[in-house]
Amino acid sequence: MTLKQRISGIWLISMTLLSLFAYTVYFVAQMRLTILQTAYLMLAILQVITLILYLWGPEKLKSRVLKLVYRVLYATSFFVIPAFVFIFTGLVYQYHVPIPDSIDAASMPVEEILPQDKTVVYNTGTVYV
Repeated sequence: MTLKQRISGIWLISMTLLSLFAYTVYFVAQMRLTILQTAYLMLAILQVITLILYLWGPEKLKSRVLKLVYRVLYATSFFVIPAFVFIFTGLVYQYHVPIPDSIDAASMPVEEILPQDKTVVYNTGTVYV
């Protein structure tokens, strides 16, 4: 195995893992854009197929059409990094938005925070029950 083939294998393995991780993060974060969800799923599937073809051996592909398909699938691995960056920045902006209307309750007494008509507050000295 040549150095070029090893580097190519490392690239495909890392892009496959990154695409699966990016899709998982996108799915778990419940970012509800169905077109992008389908695109990220397809990118992850294409990366898995490319990795399987690489592990099977691209030199075993006899047909020119199959070689062309493998090269196109390999080229899709370059879309993984922009997709991951897009998902990551989307998560940062989705979950780290400062809320201007929030109340800083660190210095407020507990009686002012909890509703008095439906809550009984017991101060045990260390914890409010």
